[in-house]
Amino acid sequence: MRYLVILSNNILQTGSRVKLGVKHLRELMLFNDRCFLVIAEMRSLDNNQFELIGHAFCTYINYNRLNGNVVWITQLVVSSAYQGRGIAGTLLSMAKNNIQDVVAIGLASSHPYAIMALSNA
Repeated sequence: MRYLVILSNNILQTGSRVKLGVKHLRELMLFNDRCFLVIAEMRSLDNNQFELIGHAFCTYINYNRLNGNVVWITQLVVSSAYQGRGIAGTLLSMAKNNIQDVVAIGLASSHPYAIMALSNA
């Protein structure tokens, strides 16, 4: 199994207070240089190819009040065939460890298993 972190190359411009409507969310938090994707792949024994078995879409913002960065997981998915093996927790740990000075991590989900994975990350 392998895990990869994929970073974007766009540039985010900082500015004044932002309201997080759908348009601003897309522009400022989903498609910029602070967005990244963490993926989990499993090598197939049949054809030596990698199969995508899980991913986490992530972004981070600087939070001045705590003097660090906050990582937000906007989507966390693990293939049903691979659930219960700690893959979600590893994806979340990799997301957190990919960014320096993380003071908090959040998850845009109320699913109990996703929350449990986050608490174990």
